[in-house]
Amino acid sequence: MRKLNTKLILLTGGLVTVSLLTAAIIIYYQMTDVVEENAADTGMNTVEKEKRYIEQYFETFENHLDMISADTRVTSFLREKSENGPDYSNGYSDVEKVMNRFMYSYDSVELTFTGAANGGTHTTPYVDVEDMDATTRPWYQAAAETPEQTAWTEPYKSEDGGNYVISAGKAVVDPLTNDVVGVVGMDVSLSHLNEMMAEMDVPYNGFMTLIGDSGSVVAHPEQNGTQIEEGESLASVLDTEGSGRIAFSHQNEEYSLFYDRLETNNWVIGTAFSDEAMASESAGIRNTIIIIAAAAIFLSIIITVIISRRITRPVKQMQERVNDMAKGDLTVQFPGSSHEEINYLGRDLNKMAENLRTLAEQVKGSASQVASSSEQFSAVSEETSASGEEVANAVYDISQGAVSQAEEAENTKQEMQILTTAFMFLEEQMKEIENRSKASEEINEAGAAKVSTLTEKAGESQTMMEEVEHVFARLSERLEDIQKAMGSIGDISEQTNLLALNASIEAARAGEHGKGFAVVAEEVRKLADASSASADEVKTILKGLTDEADQVHETVEQSRHVSSEQQDAVQSVKDSFEQIKETGESISSVVQRLLQEIPMMDERRQAVEDAITRIAEVSQSNAASAEEVNASVDEQKEAMRSVASSAESLHEESETLSALIRQFRVSHEENQHHELNESPELRPEDEEETQADEESGEDTHEEENDTTSETESTRRKDDE
Repeated sequence: MRKLNTKLILLTGGLVTVSLLTAAIIIYYQMTDVVEENAADTGMNTVEKEKRYIEQYFETFENHLDMISADTRVTSFLREKSENGPDYSNGYSDVEKVMNRFMYSYDSVELTFTGAANGGTHTTPYVDVEDMDATTRPWYQAAAETPEQTAWTEPYKSEDGGNYVISAGKAVVDPLTNDVVGVVGMDVSLSHLNEMMAEMDVPYNGFMTLIGDSGSVVAHPEQNGTQIEEGESLASVLDTEGSGRIAFSHQNEEYSLFYDRLETNNWVIGTAFSDEAMASESAGIRNTIIIIAAAAIFLSIIITVIISRRITRPVKQMQERVNDMAKGDLTVQFPGSSHEEINYLGRDLNKMAENLRTLAEQVKGSASQVASSSEQFSAVSEETSASGEEVANAVYDISQGAVSQAEEAENTKQEMQILTTAFMFLEEQMKEIENRSKASEEINEAGAAKVSTLTEKAGESQTMMEEVEHVFARLSERLEDIQKAMGSIGDISEQTNLLALNASIEAARAGEHGKGFAVVAEEVRKLADASSASADEVKTILKGLTDEADQVHETVEQSRHVSSEQQDAVQSVKDSFEQIKETGESISSVVQRLLQEIPMMDERRQAVEDAITRIAEVSQSNAASAEEVNASVDEQKEAMRSVASSAESLHEESETLSALIRQFRVSHEENQHHELNESPELRPEDEEETQADEESGEDTHEEENDTTSETESTRRKDDE
């Protein structure tokens, strides 16, 4: 039972463990993705929030510069200095008031300045810049290029070498000419911006940074004013547009930078999160999942152990009672159980024990009956053996007479077969004569058909000859008509020639007016001569055709006479074939009558042969039956001896069966008697002795199987 208990625990616990671990892994990876998405959303939200704040911060300065650049005092001052000369300090007091009011409003503004189009510069507070040309400064050039916008420079160190500053410049435009007359600007310290960004609470051990469009670091916890070199991990962000995310290294630690671009000056503002800090959040979730999974696995194992013990305990009790049954105790009772399946099993085992008890009692009674019946059967077999000897002698005499009768019938059958061969030869010869007669008749009919065809063709040839003769007669008539027509054509040609000659004479009389008519008359005369010559030539050809037609007519006449003679000869041959046909039909009639008589003779011969064959078959069958009866009698004698031997063996086996049945206890009285005689050493008291009893029970099963096999073998012998 320990093996079954262990298997149940391992199987159920293994399935639960695998299921929980699989679910834990899936949940962990899903939560990791959720943490990653939350971190990305947090980073982009932080960037967006800081982006709006910094844009508002820069817009504040831009709005003030817009107001200063639009102030009429500033515009008039710069226009006057651009037109009248470099004495820049004269008249600056009004402008200085405007600049001071703005400068002292913000702590981050370190310096304000103006620059005229002629190069003059003035600052507030005052700085000696007389040798400086304002138009060469980056803030002036950037503002002059885009007058409608405020220009911001890249970060640089202030003149005193202290903090990093950035300069903002706004072009001053003359409203009358729309020309740039100067630039007003300021220097803004980055320290305030750095402090503001450093004070922000950035999650995941992160920080804020601001990077100029050219790669200079505007705001950073440790790298303000530095330049991002090409090849650094942060350099890739300068080549991008819009928002995004990149990975970079800072102080030997990996970070993820979420960034966007400021609309004010296209600077990059970003939030850097530590990858290790983001991973630590996932690690905390992982540890929680591991603890929950371990607790669930431990709890499932405890539940599995409890359930498996409840299942195996009644099974173990049934095993002990089955071992008692294997030892021969059929009085055992299997208890019920709270488990439905085990309860069904106990009920079925109780039925089996009851059936075995009934079977054992029936076998005991049957064994006694078999023992008494085997003794009676042995006596009957001896009497049957003596009667078989007498039957065998009588059957032997019958078989000898049947063999002699079969031999005589066989000789008669051979003589009839010789007669059959003679009839078959005669029939074949008559069929050969009939076949040849039919072949001759077919040849005769074919010849007659050919002669008839020849007669028809000769008649058709005669008719065609007559038609050809009539055709040549009509052809001669047509040739004569053509000759007459050609004579008329010749006469017409001569008359045309005379008319042409008369026309020529008349044309000659007419002189110049008749030249054209004379030419026509000459051509008509030539045509008349040609027609006359052609008519003569046709007459000659027709004369030749007429002569040849006469010769053909004579030849056709001769052929018609020959065809008439040929038709007479063919008619004679046809009459000869008719006589041959009549002779062949008479021969065929005689042969047909002979062939009709031969089958009748063969039928009578076949009837005699069939009768002899039946007599021979009956004789052979009687002889074979006699031999079989004789052999059967011999086998019966051997069987009787075997039956006697089997009866004795059956008696011995019945004794053995009774001894085996006595080993089974089918009543409580027998069970108590067996327990009194049982050795105490064989009673199990612990688990190891129980296992030994199980092995002993298996051996008992093997002995019972061997005994059952021997009993079945004895039954087969008894059946034989």
